[in-house]
Amino acid sequence: MNTAWSMKSQGVDAEIELLKDRIIISRSGLLSKVSGTAKREIPYSSVLEVKFKEATVLAPGNIELARVGIPSTEDNSAFKIKFKKDKQAEFMKVKDKIYEILSFYARQK
Repeated sequence: MNTAWSMKSQGVDAEIELLKDRIIISRSGLLSKVSGTAKREIPYSSVLEVKFKEATVLAPGNIELARVGIPSTEDNSAFKIKFKKDKQAEFMKVKDKIYEILSFYARQK
């Protein structure tokens, strides 16, 4: 796997960056800093599932990472990034890249 790449996408409420060995979710704002969700670094080995909800004209879509040992709930938004319809194609590429990387690591086992 190429070691010199990264992929970034800016959503409504956060930015997601894919690196060779981890995913970084960054949020701005005082509430994020106080609650400890301003920056999350997630190793691919802890990602169980990628959930993707398409955006509509009226509602944003989202991409959510289900993690080992962390139950998925509606309130658990630390691993969910919302995006508008005009960013949907970009976030589909993010989802596909995550699947590609997870598949690469699964073949290494």
